[in-house]
Amino acid sequence: YVDDIWMKADIDSVDGDIWGEINRKNTNDLSANFRSMWDTSNIYFLFEVLDDVKLNDPKHLDQNDLVMLYFIPSIKKTDLEGKYICFTFKYGVDTMVVESTKKNNKKIDFKYKDTKKGFILEIKVPWKEIGISSKNNLKLPFNIEISDVDKPSEEGISYGRETNISWTPELSGNSWVRPKEYGNLIFIDPD
Repeated sequence: YVDDIWMKADIDSVDGDIWGEINRKNTNDLSANFRSMWDTSNIYFLFEVLDDVKLNDPKHLDQNDLVMLYFIPSIKKTDLEGKYICFTFKYGVDTMVVESTKKNNKKIDFKYKDTKKGFILEIKVPWKEIGISSKNNLKLPFNIEISDVDKPSEEGISYGRETNISWTPELSGNSWVRPKEYGNLIFIDPD
């Protein structure tokens, strides 16, 4: 179910921080790994998420399980305050939400595939959507947050997010207010 090319990419865990751990039954309730690759036009991501209850609530889309990618559109330290791009992928929804301090064309390709224990999400992000150009040894300020909801909202009652994990330590639920603390993706040409 995963193309062989992905096996050439290093795998990393989304385990830098967890919010709502008391709500997580075990790692099968929520955990994730990801791989990334790049070329001169795009960054590619593959997420393998373990989630024992995948929520796609058509009446309350904001309560769906979410995968959020945060990028800094400028790599100058002086520009980091409050400037970020967030691409939000709602589980089971074929459109994406962009929260950004810059205008985007929103030309992000992605697809979900259900698995027995969760789901796979493949994403292709053009460099121009982030606002920088690719180059070897580039350090790109970045974070991932994955939110889990197991119980759908009822009319008049929203149970809210149960658990949230992030790639960068101490940033679960806080990426939008603390972009200076993002980790870095480092792009290295394998040749």
